[in-house]
Amino acid sequence: MRSSLRFALSALLGFVLAIACFGSLSDEARANGPQPATPDAGGSAARVATADLSPRCPPTAPNKGATCADDGLQCEYGSDARPCCNTVATCSQARWQITPDPVSGPDCGCPTPPNSSACSTSKPSAATGTPCPLDGLVCRYAEGDCVCRVPCRTVGPMQVCEGSPLWACPTLSPACPIPRPRYGVPCTVTGTQCDYFAARECGTIIICADGTWRAGMVACPQ
Repeated sequence: MRSSLRFALSALLGFVLAIACFGSLSDEARANGPQPATPDAGGSAARVATADLSPRCPPTAPNKGATCADDGLQCEYGSDARPCCNTVATCSQARWQITPDPVSGPDCGCPTPPNSSACSTSKPSAATGTPCPLDGLVCRYAEGDCVCRVPCRTVGPMQVCEGSPLWACPTLSPACPIPRPRYGVPCTVTGTQCDYFAARECGTIIICADGTWRAGMVACPQ
């Protein structure tokens, strides 16, 4: 019982932090000025897979506080590329917790906008570490988000960012679906970790646990 409770709380915490991380770069991009938003030139924003949720998930999003019997289970409702723009129900301590809050709504800029015209129509095969046009630019692909940013390094107690911006893109394992699965879709390889958003913020992942995909976390490098 205690281990189940710890797992449920860990899953809920992981998702809350993931929401913060997935939306965090929008502030950085705004600080670097507006980006062009010609939908067709840069291709559509990344999409989420349309596979059916597990039968363990309710057919429609449950009400906040409704009872549930599968602690740790997460079920995502919606078709936006980012979980923070969809409704996610997490079973925690026998009650459904709903994110984003049904009253206040999402705070990460929804719906996910089309890619900028500065983005290529598909993810470059060797993008990571190559020059990119605009610091703060985010290009979303089925394989995950690529981010254009100035390289940073730690010097004593400070972080120093300098030089020309370079692409940072995630590298998925062969077991990771493309595009990303919604939370609650069945999975078969327990322990699989998929870093669709790793280039944007460390720590947030999607994992296969107890037969379904859900939010998870990994330790950030020191």
